[in-house]
Amino acid sequence: MKLAAKIIKYVLIVILVCVIAFLLWRIWYFNHDTHLDAMIPTDAAKAEYALGGDAVFLTNPVHDKVSSSDGAGDGYFAAYGFVYIPAKREVQVTVRMNDSTLEKLGLDGELPFFLKIYTNFSYDDPDPDVKIRECVRYEEDHRLMYTYRRLVFEDVEIGPENDLLVCLPTDAKSGASELVVHFREQELEAYSLTGADKKALEGGN
Repeated sequence: MKLAAKIIKYVLIVILVCVIAFLLWRIWYFNHDTHLDAMIPTDAAKAEYALGGDAVFLTNPVHDKVSSSDGAGDGYFAAYGFVYIPAKREVQVTVRMNDSTLEKLGLDGELPFFLKIYTNFSYDDPDPDVKIRECVRYEEDHRLMYTYRRLVFEDVEIGPENDLLVCLPTDAKSGASELVVHFREQELEAYSLTGADKKALEGGN
């Protein structure tokens, strides 16, 4: 009996350690925001990079962790790796979504992300000033249970009154799942190109 109790005790300890390790790994992986965050070598990005020391790439951290609909977090996707090229009016940002997102939204393999650009947004404004920009190019990858997309939006001008939201259509009732990638209160700061960025901009298409 004593031997059996010891075996059960050690088995339970191993299971507990495995569960804790798995949870810690999931937390780390969910917050690991470097996959597919390199610049896509668009014509605009390569032209700006060719300016050398005069090139200007800007960024800001994306503070919201998950997207929301009607003010309630739905968790359909997350975003990171926001980069803005002011001279070329181009935005690049990476989104990450769980594989279950497509099934939940019934999108049949399509992920028609778009960008909303608000000017002086107010929640009580019945007719807000908003511009829509469609995704003109993207790169996609898949790891474990997540799909990643690096999105490109053109004709984007960010001023002191602008909020930028990456959006994914859901259904007629909720409209779209949205995530703010730039608040008007945020100061854009210089973005330092990574080695992966430089490699892509020097040799990519």
